[in-house]
Order: sequence, then structure tokens, then C-alpha cells
Amino acid sequence: MTASQTFTVVLDDEDTPEQLAALRALHAPSHGVVVCEPAPLKSSLHWLVSDILAALGKREDFNGAGRAADRGWARAIMWLIAEDVTDLVVARAGALAAAQWVDLGQIAAICQMNLWLVVLGRPMTKAQSRVAREWPFARVRYEGLPSIVGRKTPRGQAQAVTTAVPLPEVPTVDFTAFRAVCRSTLSGADFSRVERVYEKALTRVARKVGRRRPIDVNLAAELCCSEVEDSEDLNDALARLRAAQSVLFDRDTLVRVRVAQLAANTPRRPLDEKGATLLRGYAAPEYACLGALALAYDINPQTLATFSMSAISPEGRLENFEPSTPVAPLLIAQRLQRAWDGADEIDPLFSSGYANLSIGGTRPSPTLESSLHQRFRAIGRDTGIFTPAAWSRRVEISPVRQAAAYGVTIHPLTSDTDR
Repeated sequence: MTASQTFTVVLDDEDTPEQLAALRALHAPSHGVVVCEPAPLKSSLHWLVSDILAALGKREDFNGAGRAADRGWARAIMWLIAEDVTDLVVARAGALAAAQWVDLGQIAAICQMNLWLVVLGRPMTKAQSRVAREWPFARVRYEGLPSIVGRKTPRGQAQAVTTAVPLPEVPTVDFTAFRAVCRSTLSGADFSRVERVYEKALTRVARKVGRRRPIDVNLAAELCCSEVEDSEDLNDALARLRAAQSVLFDRDTLVRVRVAQLAANTPRRPLDEKGATLLRGYAAPEYACLGALALAYDINPQTLATFSMSAISPEGRLENFEPSTPVAPLLIAQRLQRAWDGADEIDPLFSSGYANLSIGGTRPSPTLESSLHQRFRAIGRDTGIFTPAAWSRRVEISPVRQAAAYGVTIHPLTSDTDR
């Protein structure tokens, strides 16, 4: 324990809902304070670190969550360090076994943070009192806790990239009703903005197809892919595609759009605070880091596959790159993960397998672009974040198959087709 680090038991004879609410109000990760509420009657290390990860906002339904206690222990430490947590407040610590107090003390010592064990409505057990003496823990009354838990100033914010105001959320109805529903559901100003995008796409696609009839399916697919890949987000892409559908339908070609697939496989704006918060839901640092590098820094998969550990500074920065929103903790966590794997500065930033540990002195092999692509697709499924077109793997020659990857399918209409 350093001179500035404190271990404290917070005591009170009462245990009221108001006290628990006040404890929860202290939770402010961006200010360095995390409030953890361990599950009652759970005494294993696995459950304890799972509760810490949950307090940090990690989600078990995201890819790579894992369940091994040793992995969870390491991840809890990595994320507490990466997120620069200065104070860990453990609510109702009196229900924990003395061994868990020791575990918490070890985590706090490694992370060089203050530990507050809150014991309400009961005295400490003999075993807990022994741990409190051996570490040693200071003792304070509950009333003083809110005033002494230090909240640091939020870490410096990176300058966000200035982008145009995004379009409002547009209805997902088919192209035949799109403009009418937009007019009836959006404000006048929002409808005008969507209408401008729609009209420009309508003119652009009509000019490219001319008077051709019928339209070659590959040309129709190319036009749709072009509109998707030039769009800035899902709403922009959908407005453009609805216009393209109208033009092509008039040329005897039906275009169908699977909106859910479109949302999972097309471009998005630079990462914003909401997206960064979603990425923080990963307990697996490699997913959080991968999403941050691709979305906040706009780095393509070919480049990421060549990154070594040294590409990221210990402070979570990339030289000569400026992120669209602050994501340094997500990068720091991956550096810590790779160090835990046994990687050196010259080793790949990402491993080819999931959380590979070095065995027998060997180093993890580089991650192939396809492996990164698969993980990034998983990020889109987990978070719903609209993913960049740069990550679309153009391995097929056929424009029709590329369009299908976006959820866009082309159906020529014949004289006997039911339109």
C-alpha cells in the first residue's frame, strides 16, 4: 500500500434503503469512483470479480465474456487500471467472507486505488476484524463517507472531430410509403433534410441508369452499393436506398432491403460518446480495442493486422492519430491484456486466437485480417453500432453478392411477375 492509498471499513448500525441509494449515488466511473454491489451468499472469487466487472459496466451477453475465475481476476484488474479508478466502494461488504476482503485488498493494492468496505446493520465478524487489523484498515462512520470519497477531475477530453448533424431517425417502411410516412412523422425541418437526401439520390441514380429497360442486375447492384458506401449512417443509407428503389422499380427492377442486415454491415459516422459507452460493455479488451481503433480512428483491417504493441502508448494514444472521441482506456486495456499474454512491444497488438497465453516461451501469432473482420462483425451484432464500409470484405466479384452482404437484393420484373 502506498502512502496515498487508503483501506477503510465504513461502519453503521443501520442498514436502510436510503443508505444504499446514497452509496449508489457515489458511482461515477468517469470521476474515478466505482460502487460495487456483490451478490449475496456468493463466496467464490469468480462471483466477486464478476460483480466488479458488472460495476464497471461489462456485459456477460457480449462476445468474449468468458467465465474462468483467473481470467476474470485479470480483467477486473486491467479495467480498473485502464479506467483510472481511484476509489472502489463495496456496498454491504459485511456479507462477504473474510477471504473476499483479502481478495479485494489484493486487487486494490495492485491497482493502487482506495478501497472502501461498507458494513451496515451488523458488526464485523472475528475473521473480518482480523483481516482489518492485518492489512490495516482505517475505520470511519458511515455519515462521513460521501464527503471523504475523493472524486478526481475527469480525464482530459480529446478534441472531437466536427461532423455534420446526422439525419433524424427515418421510418423503416418500404419505399412505396417512405416519403409519405416521413412527411407524417417527422418535423417540418427534419422532413426537409431527409427529402433533400432522397431527391439527390433519386436524381443521381436516374441519371446513371438513363432510359435502360430492363436494368442489368449487376448495374442495379453497383448503384445500390455505391449509395450505401457513400452514406454517413444508417438513416442516410436508408433514405438513399429508398430513392434508388423508386427509380429501379420504374425500370422493371424490384430492390428489397433487409434493414437489420443493412444496419449491421454498412458505414457509420465517427464514434461518438454513446458508441464508446457501448464498447465499454466488453469485458474482453480485444473487442473493445478493435472497435475503438476502427470506429474512433477509422483504421482499416489491413493496417490493424500489422499493429504491434508499440503502436499504442502506455497512455492509450496512437502517434499521429486523433480519435473522434476519447477511447484511451479501451486501448490501454488491450495493452495490459497482451502484456498478461506475455507479449512484448514488438509482438502483434492482436492475437490470432481469443486471449491466447504464451506457452513454452512462444509468442502469439499475428491476427489475420479475416479474424479481425469476424470479431468486428461480432461487435456490430453485440452493440448495434453501424460499422464502416472499409470493413466490408470485397472478396466476391459479383456486385449482386456484395449488395446482398448489405442486405440488398435485386429482383428483375417480367411481364408475368406480380408487382
